[in-house]
Amino acid sequence: MNLRKYSLIVLRISLSFLFLWFGFTSIFNYESLLGYLPSFAYSLSISLKTILLFNGIFEISFGLLLLLGFYVRISAILLSLHTLIIMLSIGYNDVVVRDFGIALAAFSVFLNGEDEWCLRKRLRKK
Repeated sequence: MNLRKYSLIVLRISLSFLFLWFGFTSIFNYESLLGYLPSFAYSLSISLKTILLFNGIFEISFGLLLLLGFYVRISAILLSLHTLIIMLSIGYNDVVVRDFGIALAAFSVFLNGEDEWCLRKRLRKK
């Protein structure tokens, strides 16, 4: 039994759920993420809640595109870069090690592009 073709689908969909969860958390439970903001965020003229709101909108938007299979490569590379930027701003700790794996997983989706379950690919066939 060859299950290899499902691995990329599972990776894309599970990553999309992860970014959707982070995005909704940024919007609806932003207090839980305040400790992860870099120190320079506290000196900006924008409120921390607004920063996390924009972060949530970004992650939900591209997480949904990834889930549905539209603009998979663009969504995956943006989410990968987004995660790398977050990593660099936080500094070294256990969360950054986890985020490094997430960034590489998103980069793998970027390298692969659309899989057979992507809605965009299915719509083009019709």
